[in-house]
Amino acid sequence: MQNSGLLNKLARLFNVSELKVFSFKQGTGGFDLHIGGQLEYVTKFVGNKARLMSAGLYTFGGNVQSDIDIYLSPEVKDKLKADSNLLEYLQDKKGWEVVPLTISGQLGTPKISVNLAKVKHTLAQRSVDKINAKIDKELGVQDAVKVVPGVELLETTLQNLLKK
Repeated sequence: MQNSGLLNKLARLFNVSELKVFSFKQGTGGFDLHIGGQLEYVTKFVGNKARLMSAGLYTFGGNVQSDIDIYLSPEVKDKLKADSNLLEYLQDKKGWEVVPLTISGQLGTPKISVNLAKVKHTLAQRSVDKINAKIDKELGVQDAVKVVPGVELLETTLQNLLKK
Protein backbone atom coordinates (compact mmCIF):
# COMPACT_ATOMS: atom_id res chain seq x y z
CA MET A 1 0.00 0.00 0.00
CA GLN A 2 1.26 3.47 -0.77
CA ASN A 3 0.20 7.04 -1.50
CA SER A 4 -2.93 6.83 0.63
CA GLY A 5 -4.09 9.70 2.79
CA LEU A 6 -3.81 7.49 5.86
CA LEU A 7 -0.21 6.37 5.24
CA ASN A 8 0.92 9.91 4.36
CA LYS A 9 -0.58 11.24 7.60
CA LEU A 10 0.95 8.42 9.64
CA ALA A 11 4.37 9.17 8.14
CA ARG A 12 3.98 12.84 9.08
CA LEU A 13 2.60 12.02 12.54
CA PHE A 14 5.58 9.80 13.41
CA ASN A 15 8.03 11.80 11.27
CA VAL A 16 9.18 8.56 9.61
CA SER A 17 9.00 8.77 5.81
CA GLU A 18 9.30 4.96 5.46
CA LEU A 19 5.69 4.68 6.65
CA LYS A 20 4.42 6.23 3.41
CA VAL A 21 4.79 2.77 1.87
CA PHE A 22 3.48 -0.21 3.78
CA SER A 23 4.54 -3.65 2.61
CA PHE A 24 2.86 -6.58 4.25
CA LYS A 25 3.35 -10.32 4.12
CA GLN A 26 -0.11 -11.22 5.31
CA GLY A 27 -3.47 -9.50 5.32
CA THR A 28 -6.72 -10.76 6.77
CA GLY A 29 -10.06 -9.26 7.55
CA GLY A 30 -13.78 -9.49 7.52
CA PHE A 31 -16.72 -7.23 6.94
CA ASP A 32 -20.47 -6.87 7.23
CA LEU A 33 -22.33 -4.74 4.72
CA HIS A 34 -25.39 -3.14 6.28
CA ILE A 35 -28.42 -1.60 4.61
CA GLY A 36 -27.74 2.04 3.84
CA GLY A 37 -24.21 1.47 2.57
CA GLN A 38 -22.44 1.04 5.87
CA LEU A 39 -19.48 -1.31 5.90
CA GLU A 40 -18.38 -2.63 9.28
CA TYR A 41 -14.90 -4.12 9.07
CA VAL A 42 -11.99 -5.70 10.91
CA THR A 43 -8.54 -5.93 9.30
CA LYS A 44 -5.07 -7.11 10.14
CA PHE A 45 -1.99 -6.44 8.01
CA VAL A 46 1.38 -7.86 9.08
CA GLY A 47 4.69 -6.63 7.71
CA ASN A 48 8.35 -6.68 8.73
CA LYS A 49 8.42 -3.04 9.84
CA ALA A 50 4.83 -2.45 10.91
CA ARG A 51 1.55 -4.15 11.66
CA LEU A 52 -1.86 -2.54 11.33
CA MET A 53 -4.96 -3.82 13.10
CA SER A 54 -8.19 -1.94 12.70
CA ALA A 55 -11.90 -2.15 13.30
CA GLY A 56 -14.40 0.42 12.19
CA LEU A 57 -17.33 1.61 10.14
CA TYR A 58 -17.22 3.14 6.67
CA THR A 59 -20.22 4.75 5.03
CA PHE A 60 -19.96 4.60 1.23
CA GLY A 61 -19.53 8.09 -0.14
CA GLY A 62 -19.16 9.37 3.39
CA ASN A 63 -16.96 9.07 6.42
CA VAL A 64 -14.89 6.45 8.15
CA GLN A 65 -14.76 5.92 11.91
CA SER A 66 -12.07 3.49 12.93
CA ASP A 67 -9.81 2.40 15.76
CA ILE A 68 -6.43 1.30 14.52
CA ASP A 69 -3.50 -0.10 16.45
CA ILE A 70 -0.17 0.52 14.76
CA TYR A 71 2.69 -1.75 15.79
CA LEU A 72 6.10 -0.40 14.79
CA SER A 73 9.12 -2.69 14.73
CA PRO A 74 12.07 -1.87 17.01
CA GLU A 75 13.94 -0.75 13.86
CA VAL A 76 11.24 1.80 12.97
CA LYS A 77 10.65 2.74 16.61
CA ASP A 78 14.27 3.85 16.90
CA LYS A 79 13.64 6.37 14.10
CA LEU A 80 10.72 8.03 15.88
CA LYS A 81 11.32 11.66 16.67
CA ALA A 82 9.47 11.58 19.97
CA ASP A 83 10.44 13.64 23.00
CA SER A 84 8.56 11.43 25.42
CA ASN A 85 9.58 8.79 27.91
CA LEU A 86 6.12 7.26 27.57
CA LEU A 87 7.17 5.27 24.51
CA GLU A 88 8.82 2.56 26.59
CA TYR A 89 5.47 1.94 28.26
CA LEU A 90 3.70 1.51 24.93
CA GLN A 91 5.85 -1.41 23.81
CA ASP A 92 4.63 -4.95 23.61
CA LYS A 93 6.68 -7.81 25.05
CA LYS A 94 8.64 -8.23 21.81
CA GLY A 95 9.75 -4.58 21.74
CA TRP A 96 7.28 -3.38 19.12
CA GLU A 97 5.85 0.08 19.73
CA VAL A 98 2.06 -0.02 20.01
CA VAL A 99 0.29 3.20 19.05
CA PRO A 100 -3.51 3.18 19.33
CA LEU A 101 -5.17 5.69 17.02
CA THR A 102 -8.65 6.84 16.09
CA ILE A 103 -9.35 7.72 12.48
CA SER A 104 -12.34 9.72 11.29
CA GLY A 105 -13.41 11.77 8.28
CA GLN A 106 -12.97 11.06 4.58
CA LEU A 107 -10.66 8.25 3.44
CA GLY A 108 -8.57 10.60 1.30
CA THR A 109 -8.16 13.18 4.05
CA PRO A 110 -8.56 11.34 7.34
CA LYS A 111 -8.32 12.95 10.76
CA ILE A 112 -5.96 10.95 12.95
CA SER A 113 -5.72 11.27 16.71
CA VAL A 114 -4.21 9.21 19.48
CA ASN A 115 -6.77 7.03 21.26
CA LEU A 116 -6.13 8.49 24.71
CA ALA A 117 -8.44 6.01 26.46
CA LYS A 118 -6.33 3.09 25.20
CA VAL A 119 -3.08 4.89 26.01
CA LYS A 120 -4.24 5.61 29.57
CA HIS A 121 -5.34 2.00 30.02
CA THR A 122 -2.03 0.68 28.69
CA LEU A 123 0.02 3.05 30.85
CA ALA A 124 -1.99 2.16 33.94
CA GLN A 125 -1.56 -1.58 33.31
CA ARG A 126 2.17 -1.25 32.63
CA SER A 127 2.59 0.81 35.80
CA VAL A 128 0.78 -1.83 37.85
CA ASP A 129 2.93 -4.55 36.26
CA LYS A 130 6.16 -2.68 37.08
CA ILE A 131 5.08 -2.00 40.66
CA ASN A 132 4.09 -5.64 41.14
CA ALA A 133 7.44 -6.76 39.73
CA LYS A 134 9.31 -4.45 42.15
CA ILE A 135 7.26 -5.67 45.10
CA ASP A 136 7.84 -9.31 44.11
CA LYS A 137 11.57 -8.61 43.79
CA GLU A 138 11.73 -6.88 47.19
CA LEU A 139 9.83 -9.72 48.84
CA GLY A 140 11.85 -12.35 47.02
CA VAL A 141 8.73 -13.82 45.47
CA GLN A 142 9.42 -15.72 42.26
CA ASP A 143 6.28 -17.63 41.39
CA ALA A 144 3.68 -15.63 43.25
CA VAL A 145 0.05 -16.31 42.61
CA LYS A 146 -1.17 -13.15 40.91
CA VAL A 147 -4.36 -11.77 42.38
CA VAL A 148 -6.63 -9.79 40.12
CA PRO A 149 -6.78 -6.29 41.72
CA GLY A 150 -10.57 -6.04 41.40
CA VAL A 151 -11.07 -9.41 43.11
CA GLU A 152 -8.86 -8.39 46.04
CA LEU A 153 -10.77 -5.11 46.44
CA LEU A 154 -14.11 -6.91 46.26
CA GLU A 155 -13.04 -9.48 48.86
CA THR A 156 -11.83 -6.75 51.25
CA THR A 157 -15.05 -4.78 50.81
CA LEU A 158 -17.20 -7.85 51.43
CA GLN A 159 -15.21 -8.77 54.53
CA ASN A 160 -15.62 -5.26 55.92
CA LEU A 161 -19.37 -5.29 55.21
CA LEU A 162 -19.83 -8.68 56.85
CA LYS A 163 -18.01 -7.54 60.00
CA LYS A 164 -20.62 -4.82 60.52
